[in-house]
Amino acid sequence: MSKHQFTTAETYAVWKYHGAACYLCEEPLRLQEATVDHFIPEHLEEKPEEFIEVRRLFNLDGNFLINDFCNWLPCHVKCNQEKGSVPLRATFKAMATVEKLVRDAEKVRKIEQRIRADRRKDEILAKMMVAIEGDTISKEEILSALAAPELPDDEDIQVLRDEINLRVNPNQWHIVQLDEDRELAMVSDGRLAGSTPIGQNPHHSWECPFCGSYGPWNGARCLSCGHLSDPYD
Repeated sequence: MSKHQFTTAETYAVWKYHGAACYLCEEPLRLQEATVDHFIPEHLEEKPEEFIEVRRLFNLDGNFLINDFCNWLPCHVKCNQEKGSVPLRATFKAMATVEKLVRDAEKVRKIEQRIRADRRKDEILAKMMVAIEGDTISKEEILSALAAPELPDDEDIQVLRDEINLRVNPNQWHIVQLDEDRELAMVSDGRLAGSTPIGQNPHHSWECPFCGSYGPWNGARCLSCGHLSDPYD
């Protein structure tokens, strides 16, 4: 079976609408970490009899599509892998999830359509999604593109700025809480947790004098290198 290849606009819309959080572990999820999962398994597209039974169990009509916003949720890669082939059960929670997905599908679609309609924004989103992983474009280049005068200074652009302005290794540190008013993020690697700036021009005191990183900081300790240094001096 040829699996659906998600566009950056689809991924962004699903991630943004569903609260920038993994639906499996319910922890905050960075856009660059996000994958899209099929709540009702994609393989049922090749098993029509099983699909009919699932539709019956979940009270879904014949117009329900497995590959559509009515069946997509954001999650971490690791959570998606751990979920594996766990059988889908028509529990109260699962039925409520499907009902909400169906009800909200058009709202998510409107976000995706808004991104696709703005070709420039769609291009920047696509570049940003691969920039950190592939090291094909610098943060400075993306920030410069995000400052282009032809781009509307709207919520989508601010979200992208916040994403690219996280100045710690996204492969190690994951956002657990955002404080946009103070332009701070609480991040964790699963063992340690600390704060790091997300604003466009953080004060120089956030930069660790030992390793040059922006923490994250736990008190006066830089968690990237372990040295003690007060970022507020």
